Amino acid sequence: MTVVVNFIADGKGVEILASDIVYGHEVISANKEIASRKQLADVKFHIIDKSNCTEYNVSSTDLFEISNYDRIFKNANPDIIMAIVESKSLRYSLSQLWQQIVKKDNIKTSSFADRTAALNWINTEIQW
Repeated sequence: MTVVVNFIADGKGVEILASDIVYGHEVISANKEIASRKQLADVKFHIIDKSNCTEYNVSSTDLFEISNYDRIFKNANPDIIMAIVESKSLRYSLSQLWQQIVKKDNIKTSSFADRTAALNWINTEIQW
């Protein structure tokens, strides 16, 4: 599987690790797994790490379905934030489209070139 979900920071965070060729149904399944978590309201952030993706095969229809899960996450924790670590080899266009979709739901997101910068942003944004 090219998409792996880990709960980190004592359950306060979720990391979604994407590598190689990633398909929309894999991202949707990952979000479904997160949404099924009983302590969903405890999750303060997601870090979506696409740094090892070589191809991101996600359609605009997939992005809208993914954004439906983002609404579930926002309803469970209105202050949730989402950081994206971009692929070293792919353009940011799909991330930008997704950010525009969730922007209307007031979900705070930001894209980064590396994980360290993403984690620094998360630490400045979250009230621990």
